Amino acid sequence: MKVVNPKKRKRGQADPLVGGAWKAWVNHLQHLGPTWLYVFGVMSHCLCARVTEVMKLTLADIDWDNGTVHIDSLKRQTSTNKPMLKALFDIMATWEQNGGVRFTRTRKCGSRGLVTFQDHWSWPTESKPEFFPAVRSDCKTNVMNKDTVSAAIRRARASFVPPNVREVKVASIRSHSGRHRAVNDLKMHNVKTEVGKRFARISSEAVWANYGKLTAKQAADELLNNKQLQDDWQKIYAEGH
Repeated sequence: MKVVNPKKRKRGQADPLVGGAWKAWVNHLQHLGPTWLYVFGVMSHCLCARVTEVMKLTLADIDWDNGTVHIDSLKRQTSTNKPMLKALFDIMATWEQNGGVRFTRTRKCGSRGLVTFQDHWSWPTESKPEFFPAVRSDCKTNVMNKDTVSAAIRRARASFVPPNVREVKVASIRSHSGRHRAVNDLKMHNVKTEVGKRFARISSEAVWANYGKLTAKQAADELLNNKQLQDDWQKIYAEGH
């Protein structure tokens, strides 16, 4: 009998946090922290990027003049320059101007009681160019790894209460959720498949089909809002049929 390693068991798709759920999640990360996780969430969504792609970003990858972010090669995909859509361009410009992102937080620290502190993510510099520098002394690279991101997300989702979106599976919010939400957004806004695949760096039709799947409600809303389909079916079953 073959024993399956539980760590290698497939966990299914990451939840795309459709509708208002993504904004609620980002706001939750802002409120809860750590601040770097909020920054990661924004960048993974707006760049439709894998967690490793985001973690490897450095200051040199930002091209303000052309409005692009350089994404390094990964998983047999060649490196590419992704466009910064206006939302990301504006928010990253604000981060640069402010030297990063800072939130005041309060934590209960045992006998010390409630402690207020500044949770600061610093904009990269020439001397420290990494967007997400490693925080552990035993880290084998100079940037955070996927395990660090995943652990922080697990802690954050434990207290996350999504808005009234029935399809959200909180236990399935993972490091790829921002990327799945981005693909869902591309599909919902009728971005051409080839354009979406190029932006997401997905070459397989099957993989694209499995990413950012429309929920039952999204599909229902699309059908109800399709006037041509509604009219055609009404003609078929018009009075006197």
